[in-house]
Amino acid sequence: MQFSSDNWAGASPQISQALVENGAGFASAYGTNELDKAVEARFSALFEREVTVLTVSTGTAANSLALALAMKPGGIALAYREAHVIEDECGAPEFFMGAGRIEPLDGDDGKISSGSLGAALKRFDPPFLHHGRATALTMTQSSEVGTVYRPQEISQLSAMARDAGLAVHMDGARFANALVHNIGGGNTMVLNRRARDLLRAAGEVDVVSQDWWTYLLVAGAGGTVIYDPKPSLSYRQHGRNVVGSSMGARERVLRGWRVLRNRNRDWNSRNIAALRQSQALLSPEGCRVLDEFERARHAGLLARLLGMRRAGIYAQSFIGNLGLIAATLFKKI
Repeated sequence: MQFSSDNWAGASPQISQALVENGAGFASAYGTNELDKAVEARFSALFEREVTVLTVSTGTAANSLALALAMKPGGIALAYREAHVIEDECGAPEFFMGAGRIEPLDGDDGKISSGSLGAALKRFDPPFLHHGRATALTMTQSSEVGTVYRPQEISQLSAMARDAGLAVHMDGARFANALVHNIGGGNTMVLNRRARDLLRAAGEVDVVSQDWWTYLLVAGAGGTVIYDPKPSLSYRQHGRNVVGSSMGARERVLRGWRVLRNRNRDWNSRNIAALRQSQALLSPEGCRVLDEFERARHAGLLARLLGMRRAGIYAQSFIGNLGLIAATLFKKI
């Protein structure tokens, strides 16, 4: 069993088959052939606007090239202090940025604060060049600790950056969170046409709840998920609700007891079976994370811990992540 980086692993069967099917014959290079155009059209439909797509092999490559495109000599990318581009990518972004560097910013709950960004923009004011010039803002959605930026926060930070002439870069939603944690009730979700079509294509499945399934499938297919934690809809929970409130101390104790009684493990088994049924709809990265997660669930303790780490599985809160670690140790995931 190999416990090294997933970048050492071979291609998934889906990728290998696609390479066989599309690798024969001749096609023009540099994004001009029909397959490149089809990929670009699909992304444009997903983002509901015309976009340009540059395909790369890893997330590190994507982040590095994106920030390099925003660089100028002496340029600075602004990122949260524990961001992936600072902590986990071995200096690759700064290597590709040439003479650029990454400046860490502060904030609560794994997110850049507007005050920290404002202070950095003032410090790296363009007329004073000795400190360097800020050229890009990079955010991770969801963050490295599992929290998410609200739409208003994204809008505010993006507006501040663009007003200062900075490019804005964002890492995407995480399927690795959806595998163990639902983020919202179905009655609070708004879907675009692509998400609706994805759910219809999946058809009838046996899942724990329709809202969790929506989050799983959209995230697993590489879709964009934006979570707003601010309550804006009054909702009266009905009696004997399947999930019910989980905010009080009593409910949290009961939820922990149910985890030990294999409730969450049974839920995960049902969700995984549904995802396997719809695997053709998942992105290559979604397939990889699902494979890692499923192997980890049935592995011994060390392999289970390493497998969960490789898959990047996390919950949405500090307490939730502590519970996830405990569930992993006791093989209750």
